[in-house]
Amino acid sequence: MIDIKNVGNQILMLRKRNGFTQDELAEKYYIAKLCKKSNSSNILVCYTIHRKEEIIMDLLRRMSQALDYIEENLTYEIDYETVAQKACCSSYNFQRMFSFMSDVTLAEYIRRRRLTQAALELQNSDIAIVDLAVKYGYESSAAFSRAFALLHGVKPSSARKEGVALQAYPKISFQISILRRETYGVSHRKQTGV
Repeated sequence: MIDIKNVGNQILMLRKRNGFTQDELAEKYYIAKLCKKSNSSNILVCYTIHRKEEIIMDLLRRMSQALDYIEENLTYEIDYETVAQKACCSSYNFQRMFSFMSDVTLAEYIRRRRLTQAALELQNSDIAIVDLAVKYGYESSAAFSRAFALLHGVKPSSARKEGVALQAYPKISFQISILRRETYGVSHRKQTGV
């Protein structure tokens, strides 16, 4: 049986040693449950599991804030430093992290999202192609048309026709599933007679 009071005291000692501040009492009970669930009496292991979960959830929250900033500013120039600040890291580290997590570079993601939004706008309005090109950050309608054709497979002028299917590149969202390894007893059956 795990003594929750003892767990709480051990956590406070770990926090003082590692420089953490004291949180609410509920955390002590949560970690005690982790220890009980994993059949571990090692408080440090349970505390480490809890901290990793918090860190990962915080990272995902910050990445989501950065993605929200990108989505809100697709029609403007996007400063990578500002995006990285939303994720609380350097521009270099954010771009590496983003590429690792999404299998696409940040620049390519922004390009695809802009062209997807431009395609939606092209099909649902009478905006001129040159105006759309400028709105989404292209220097000329020719550059916009080349990029549009590469992603969607058709030129912008053809995209307005009824029944034309275009590629959509939706907003990325990061999710995590934390799976805990649990030990299960395995029983072996002896084969009888032969």
